[in-house]
Amino acid sequence: MATTFTLELKDQPTSAGLYPVYIRITKDRKHKRIKTSIALKKKSDWNPKKKEIRSSEKHCQAWNEQLEKELEEARQVYREKKDASLDQLVKSIKEKEVSDSFLSFAVARVEKAGAKQSIGTYRHYKTTLAFLKSYLKERGRGDILFNEVNLAFLKDFEAYLASVENGRAKGRKLDVITRQNYLKKLRKLVNGAVEEGQLSSSPFGKGAGKFKIEGESNSTKEKLELEELNSITSLDLPEGGAMWHTRNAFLFSFYCAGIRAGDLLQLRWHNIQDGRLIYKMDKNKKPRNFELVEEAKRILDLYRVEDSKETDYIFPFLDSRAKWAIESVEGKENMGDDLQKALFNNIASRNVILNRNLKLIAEKAGIKKKVTFHTSRHTFASLAMKEGVESAKIQGLLAHSSLTITEKYMGQFGKKAEDEALKKVADAVARRKPEETPKTALISALKELDKETLAEVLKDLNISQ
Repeated sequence: MATTFTLELKDQPTSAGLYPVYIRITKDRKHKRIKTSIALKKKSDWNPKKKEIRSSEKHCQAWNEQLEKELEEARQVYREKKDASLDQLVKSIKEKEVSDSFLSFAVARVEKAGAKQSIGTYRHYKTTLAFLKSYLKERGRGDILFNEVNLAFLKDFEAYLASVENGRAKGRKLDVITRQNYLKKLRKLVNGAVEEGQLSSSPFGKGAGKFKIEGESNSTKEKLELEELNSITSLDLPEGGAMWHTRNAFLFSFYCAGIRAGDLLQLRWHNIQDGRLIYKMDKNKKPRNFELVEEAKRILDLYRVEDSKETDYIFPFLDSRAKWAIESVEGKENMGDDLQKALFNNIASRNVILNRNLKLIAEKAGIKKKVTFHTSRHTFASLAMKEGVESAKIQGLLAHSSLTITEKYMGQFGKKAEDEALKKVADAVARRKPEETPKTALISALKELDKETLAEVLKDLNISQ
């Protein structure tokens, strides 16, 4: 008997309330069903006689074309494997579907990298995929194929992101920078598909027919001026408290060329050798080695105790005794997936706490800007440039491996040049620190009092006005 291929709608909705469309394959009077990438929100949008989506569904034309394409691909597999059993045929069709699926490719690529990526990067990729899946679900799709990753899809996905509610700010939508970040992650995945030959070219880029991420070239990096940095330094914070530790970490990051939060959290005492900071960046695995300026050394002195072990974390945000902490001493690449995930989750949660504390610190310091841990990195770069440090040296200190211009300069400046650049920035901060004598401190305090309170203070001191 002939093998037949037809489309049919699942009679009952899924837990998500959708009605998936299946390809029903009949061979030797036996049936097998394969789920397509299309699912309908309403059962009434399916025409069971014509085996197609009715015009009542606004995406009917595009989705019917997609269903016909998937149906023809299934038939093509059969033509190539006519002697295969029904089970073998279904398996071959599913394997081909996976190979054509951009979503499957993206999920596999992100999971393969897993927690080996820098702090936040893995989480951002996962969130990007979650938004992509919810986008597809809203449009009754369960998948997106490589040949569908085009300009029209990117514009539609961008519009979807603009409509999504911000989970952290009720009643507000995702801001432009957040949307940019998710689109950049999607671009990385698309470019990865091009690199692996799954796509002939990327729809991202400049010019006609290409998708440009809105406002990308105009995005600004929040940074602090010297006065704002000094206002944070001079805050009176309870020693040993969460805010105090957070400020120390932020300032240490600044004095170390803006070391990222994930890297700082994982610094151990063995990373300090002969007055130098030596570590490998999580984000791009580049080794860093530069001399610690005096301000950074003073911060370290606050944490080193008599019984500090070389493998202990420097800052008290992660537990040095945790299994993932002990195992990661020899390198995270040798750890099991469960321990890597535990380490990643702990870093991620501490990073959130750091940024929450920095927001409160900025408010106390009277700073209106949005201050995050990454602000230390932008601030260092900005102040270094103002002090006349060459751009190439700044790029070398920041190790921006994602920029072609940075790659050209990497390695052209030795450790001595980088050490001098760090000292130059630290000296600039020291020069601009307000030197308060007891007299100037008293005057500053008195100026903050209202007239009535000032009069009471002067009266208590038996001083006539």
